[in-house]
Amino acid sequence: MNTLIPKVAAAVISLGGAVAVLLETKSSDNSKDLLSVDAALASIPKRRVPNKNDCNVYLSDYENVLDEKSKTSTRKLVKIEERFWTKEEFLQEVKSKNLWNSEDLKKKIEGACSSQGKRAFVWWGIVEHGKGHTWEFHDAINRENWLSKDKNVAVPEYWPEDLRTE
Repeated sequence: MNTLIPKVAAAVISLGGAVAVLLETKSSDNSKDLLSVDAALASIPKRRVPNKNDCNVYLSDYENVLDEKSKTSTRKLVKIEERFWTKEEFLQEVKSKNLWNSEDLKKKIEGACSSQGKRAFVWWGIVEHGKGHTWEFHDAINRENWLSKDKNVAVPEYWPEDLRTE
């Protein structure tokens, strides 16, 4: 009998606490749940990693490099950003933005995905003066595999090493 009393008391207290929480949340005017109130309770979003079997379109950063002998400027890709799309996702993005060069982008991305190793590199900016921002697919940049280890291009640190090709 002496061991039964503490167990019953604990059960009553637990049940009372649960009822109090339910009543508090039901009567609350705030429609947000506890997870949305406290960001620490929400899970950290997962980082996305490219699938080597898909054709991926990578958001990239370029720099202009001046050739001292010829005095011409060329672009060099220096960083691949975390943001990337599969071919289908990128073409949907282009369509949803209603870009002025959407047909040209579609043709170039489809060409890169069918013949250039299932990858394309783009940047966002003004390509032609007087026209709005758009995605730029630069032909000379896309002739090279910037994911190659010997290119020494920065990629997100959590991407798997086997994504970098020889």
